[in-house]
Amino acid sequence: MKTLIIFARAPFLGQVKTRLARCRAIGKNRALTLYRAFLEDTFVLATRTCAESIAIHFSPHGAEEDMRQILHGLLLGVREEGRFTFVPQVEGSFHKKIAASFHHAGRMGGEDLVIIGADSPMIRPEVVDEAFDFIHECSGMALGPSGEGGLYLIGFERGTPIDFSTVFDSGSEMENMLAQAVAGNIPLRVLPETLDVDVEADLTGLLGLLRAAEYLRRSNKDLYIPEHTLHVVNSMRLCVVRKGGETRGKRIAVDRG
Repeated sequence: MKTLIIFARAPFLGQVKTRLARCRAIGKNRALTLYRAFLEDTFVLATRTCAESIAIHFSPHGAEEDMRQILHGLLLGVREEGRFTFVPQVEGSFHKKIAASFHHAGRMGGEDLVIIGADSPMIRPEVVDEAFDFIHECSGMALGPSGEGGLYLIGFERGTPIDFSTVFDSGSEMENMLAQAVAGNIPLRVLPETLDVDVEADLTGLLGLLRAAEYLRRSNKDLYIPEHTLHVVNSMRLCVVRKGGETRGKRIAVDRG
């Protein structure tokens, strides 16, 4: 069984996208609204993939009903909602949480396992499917780079010996996972790079990608775009500004025009 794990926090004020909230134009309330849109789009994305099971591994404990209400509010239908399960994350360090999520998914019957977060709204369904297909056909590892050595997707076959204690604590997550693939002689697929939206600089990149996708869909009605995120950034009238001709120093602002 192909299992897609979504590793996510419930959208509570002041508890999500805290670094993004430091942006003067964003703040806690807009950060919460953006993150909720990311989460909604991640749920929709999951239903567009070939995953047979979609497991939401959430925090904090006690937030299951909040997450279920978000899913139900998307009006995906009973059949699609039936693909989802909800699992509280274990206590402990980040690497223990990730390892436990993979272990639980395998114990529940997952054979080809892929994990993504809820802060990469530009992930495309076909990229997730590419990861699943490669894992299934080659008993391999799929990695999705997100810039600065980070990863938006990790996938492998159940039983693959991965030591997550060496992945997230130092250095580059991408290189640390690569080292495990090399050590285990595991076939590797590197997927197209996309954004994790954690800080203001990430959001400046996201705005252009969203609006380009919106334009491209005029000629390709089947193109997947994260509708909730696009709606939120447009309704907030977010834009990118910079001083004079400087190539650096871009920041997020609200278009008051």
